[in-house]
Amino acid sequence: MMHNGGWAIPGHRDATWGGNIQALRFLAALWVAAFHLNLMFGTGLNVPWLTGIAQAGYAGVDLFFVISGYIMAKTTEHLPPTPRAATVFLARRFLRIYSGWWPFFLMYLLYGIRVGEVGPEKQLLSSFLLLPTLLPYHLLPIAWTLSFELLFYICTAFLLVWNRRRARPLLFAWATVVVALNAVWLATGFYDPDNVSEVGVTQWFFFYPLALEFVGGFLLHSYLSRRASAPCWPWLAAAALFCVAIAAYQRVGHFHMAGLAGFFHVSERTFLWGGFAICLVAAAVRLEDAGVRPLAWAERLGDASYSIYLGHMLLIQLFLRAVPAAAAATAPKTSMYVLILAGVVLLLWMYHLWVERPIYMFAVKMLPPPASRLPPE
Repeated sequence: MMHNGGWAIPGHRDATWGGNIQALRFLAALWVAAFHLNLMFGTGLNVPWLTGIAQAGYAGVDLFFVISGYIMAKTTEHLPPTPRAATVFLARRFLRIYSGWWPFFLMYLLYGIRVGEVGPEKQLLSSFLLLPTLLPYHLLPIAWTLSFELLFYICTAFLLVWNRRRARPLLFAWATVVVALNAVWLATGFYDPDNVSEVGVTQWFFFYPLALEFVGGFLLHSYLSRRASAPCWPWLAAAALFCVAIAAYQRVGHFHMAGLAGFFHVSERTFLWGGFAICLVAAAVRLEDAGVRPLAWAERLGDASYSIYLGHMLLIQLFLRAVPAAAAATAPKTSMYVLILAGVVLLLWMYHLWVERPIYMFAVKMLPPPASRLPPE
């Protein structure tokens, strides 16, 4: 398996790739799908623990960002610090993102036109190219995360050119600027709903707190590489403590609108869910090092994580439209929820095998070989 940040690149298996990380990719995509299905379902589920997990599914994005940083560090640590290596690296990552996104862009555009959801406020060219765009103007709102992935790849390519061994001080500097600016913005009321009209691309994109999760994942790889024999239990314990802290904060915090999932509480989200994600990824790596793969069944489904992430909202809407109103009113809510979610995963796994993977494998043949196989300049 070749590597591509938070998203699996289909076509090749690599023994150095962590199966546990691959399973986490699938679980992150499934978690996001469960979150959106819960929002669209209209009525609450009658299983409290399932409802709680689904309501926290937005944190699958935090997990993706940490995985992306970790994998970018892992896949570039031995690449030559040359412009050519950086260019090839960037071209392959961009191809992966766009070859997966553009078919879904067309599907969402046609569906949106059919149901009257593509208004004049939608910035279609920016959505098509994944340019930094405020959330309401995206054709598919969750595509904002892909813009961040592209930013992460550009930063990684810059680190390659500059010198990969200087990555840590540069990333620490970026993180320091992000923390400092957001501390000022928090103190001055920038994240207050009354000031939402002042939000611009600079604030929510280049210096958005969630960028720290990418930095955290990148630095995590460096930390774990220097401590190869460290056990996994401290990371599992820390992840559990973050879960307790999140549950407590959800009870006592004063939230605006979407709570921790929304823009106004992104700083708290980055600390709590980002911290949880870093600990979970570290535990997965350490378990892999010990030969423990508790979610081996999910590893192959991790190949389809990108398709599941991009396609689940469209399929959920189609499923809900296809169910007669009378049946929806009388069917057991939890059973219907689980069946729809399973159907989404199955269909998008098939889409990955028959559409996403062939498109990428065809397109990648036009690019130079991976940077690791380039001759020295």
